[in-house]
Amino acid sequence: MIVATKAVVAIAAAFFLIVSFGDTAHSQSIPPVRILRIFESEASSGRSPSSCGTSTDSRNDSCLEFHKRAGAVGGEEERIQKELLALGQEGETISRARDRVLNILQAENGCSAWFREADTDPAGTFRSVNFALEENGPRYILAVKEIGQAEVFKHPHVASSLENAGRNATIRLNANGAFFKRTSAVLKQDRKAGPLQPAGMHMLRVASFEGNSMPAQITALLHEFGHIIGRLDEDDDSWNGQSARNTEEVLRHCRSEIRSVATKPQRNKKPQRGFETNRAVTALFGW
Repeated sequence: MIVATKAVVAIAAAFFLIVSFGDTAHSQSIPPVRILRIFESEASSGRSPSSCGTSTDSRNDSCLEFHKRAGAVGGEEERIQKELLALGQEGETISRARDRVLNILQAENGCSAWFREADTDPAGTFRSVNFALEENGPRYILAVKEIGQAEVFKHPHVASSLENAGRNATIRLNANGAFFKRTSAVLKQDRKAGPLQPAGMHMLRVASFEGNSMPAQITALLHEFGHIIGRLDEDDDSWNGQSARNTEEVLRHCRSEIRSVATKPQRNKKPQRGFETNRAVTALFGW
């Protein structure tokens, strides 16, 4: 699970907004799902939503690459590519990050060696992973400032998965988290008993990586894959810092590989507008 905080603090369990806003990513004990955006009947019939593949001009069809890829491969890979196609633009984003992760896990490097300590075929297991989109996932950053303490930010969770789920597991991605979004609105609370107030916008991050960036997306998928094969300790949607520690563990073994594959050219990359963040207060960002 990805968590972004400005300090590691103990928050009372009665604080109801912890559940509402969540961590950046986490392992779960709930059953996985395959596709959240479309009905199962649509998935089985091969129909896709209107956002993907409906253009009559092939030059403007953002999903043309998906169609070609799905037709060029077979079996499990074809099924997964078709499911990503059904998720529209977000599925395209997932597919690009997924390809980068496979590049890392299929190669001989320190990152793949670390994952092989828990799974002898990490690339094969990751290739079998399904993806689901939480369209109504949490979207706000919660900021808490206690008297005499540093301000703490809690970001909406990025992703979740089942601990030790193994092959054919599902990674659930929050459509409003740092996998797809660069910034989010902040709700600030001066004290635990105080009212929530809007406090502008803040940058979403996965560790030190900006939200909606390839390094952040790769790190997010590797973090969840670590839970799926039992390489990382279980974490949850809380303020205890375990999710951040798990992310740092992934980066300790995989940072150089993440940076290397993230620099490969990307197609249909749209420029993003930047937002100023509060430079006066440092933050500990994690998974």
